[in-house]
Amino acid sequence: MLTLTRKPGESIKISDDNTNFLNIITIILLSRNFIITRRRKDESIY
Repeated sequence: MLTLTRKPGESIKISDDNTNFLNIITIILLSRNFIITRRRKDESIY
C-alpha cells in the first residue's frame, strides 16, 4: 500500500491494483512506441 500525505493527519491511500494498472498502461505505451520506431527504421533501410 502506498500512502500519500497531503495534510498532517490526512492521507490518501492508493491500492496496489491502481499502481499495477498504471504500470501496465505505461509498459503497453512504451512497447507500442518501440515497435513503431523499429518499423520506421526498417522502412528507411529499404
